[in-house]
Amino acid sequence: DRGAQVLHVSRAFGDRAFKEVMAAKDSPDAAATGEQVAKPRPVVTADPDVACISLSTKHQALVLGSGDLAALGDQRVAAVVSRRRGRPRVASGSLLQQLHQDGSSSSSIALSVFLEWASDASPSAPPQVGTPPGKRARVEQAPRAAASQVRCRHILVKHRDCRDPVDKVRGGRPVARSLAEAERVLLDTLSAIEDHPERSVFTQRCKAVSECSTCLKGGELAGDLGWISHGQ
Repeated sequence: DRGAQVLHVSRAFGDRAFKEVMAAKDSPDAAATGEQVAKPRPVVTADPDVACISLSTKHQALVLGSGDLAALGDQRVAAVVSRRRGRPRVASGSLLQQLHQDGSSSSSIALSVFLEWASDASPSAPPQVGTPPGKRARVEQAPRAAASQVRCRHILVKHRDCRDPVDKVRGGRPVARSLAEAERVLLDTLSAIEDHPERSVFTQRCKAVSECSTCLKGGELAGDLGWISHGQ
C-alpha cells in the first residue's frame, strides 16, 4: 500500500529503490555492511510470473495489459479486439474506454498486437527422375485493379498539442482537449458509425464533431477529401 501511492503502472520496469532488498537492523547483512539503522523492506515484488505459450495460426492477436484490464474478462477483451481487427491503436483505446465506462479509475495500460500468418500452402513436390513433368494448368492472370484512386471522407478532431489547435469551423475558438480526450471522441464516433453503417450517420457525426472545413459541405459530401491516389 505504501508504494501504491507513488509507483505508476507505466514505470513498473523501473523504480529500483522500491524493489531493492534492504538489510534489516541487526541482521548478518547489516553487520557485514556496517549499517546501524533499519531499512524498509521492498514494497514492490520484482519476481515476474512467466508463462510460455506456443503460437499457431489460430491465434489472431495478442493483448498485453496491466491495471484493471483483467477485470474485463477474456471474452469481452476478445470481442473488442476482434471488432477492431487490423487497427491496434484503436483496439487498445477501445479496451481502455470500456474500462472507463465500467467505472474504473485506476491507471491501466493496453497494448494490442495483430498477427498476420504466412500462407500454409507448401510448394508442389518435384517430379520424379525419369518421369516427364505434368502439364501445368493454365493460370489466368488476375486483372489489375481498374481504379488507381479512391475517394475519401474523413472526420477531424483536434487536440491542444496538434500543429493548428484552432477550431476554424466554429468561430476559430482554441482547442483545449487533450490527445486522450480527442481519441475518445473519435472512438465514440467510430462505434456509432459501425453500429449504423448508413451514410446519414457518418454525415451527422461529421457535421457534429469534425473540425475540418470539409464538414461544411452539403449532404453526403460532408468530410469529402476528393479523389486520392496511392501514396498521396
